[in-house]
Amino acid sequence: STDWKSAGQRFNELFDRWKGIGSAGKNEDDILWQDFNSARQTFYERRSKHFRDMDEQRAANRQKKQALISEARSIAQYSTEWKTTGDRLRELMDRWKAIGNAGKDYDDSLWNEFNGIRQSFFDRRHTYYEEQDRLFQANANQKSRIVQEASSIAGRCDYSPQSTERM
Repeated sequence: STDWKSAGQRFNELFDRWKGIGSAGKNEDDILWQDFNSARQTFYERRSKHFRDMDEQRAANRQKKQALISEARSIAQYSTEWKTTGDRLRELMDRWKAIGNAGKDYDDSLWNEFNGIRQSFFDRRHTYYEEQDRLFQANANQKSRIVQEASSIAGRCDYSPQSTERM
């Protein structure tokens, strides 16, 4: 079984039943115990190996995520190349999602660090574009006033030197 929890509980139940059953005789007890204990040990070794493998995988995932954090920090910390850096951060996010679990003691802090770097960049980019929008709107307003004044001058049909100069 690979249902480690329920199989482990089942082995514990079987062991309790084993202890509750009387002797089958010294020779028979030894042979039966070797068979029973061998099955238990096989299961426990497989289970231990499974969890060791999982621990190794989580450690490898932790290192991969730490590398992505370093990479994200290096490309996003001071960048003003909004599109290129945004695209690269999205690519790093895709890679992050593909990595998998780094262990419950690490996942949240790693994610918070990685996402904080991303969010800081995206917040700076948002602020930049908001400022650009305000500047564009102010420029549009100034140009609109010039258009209105030019239309007003043109509509008066005043070709005096002052009107011509103003135009």
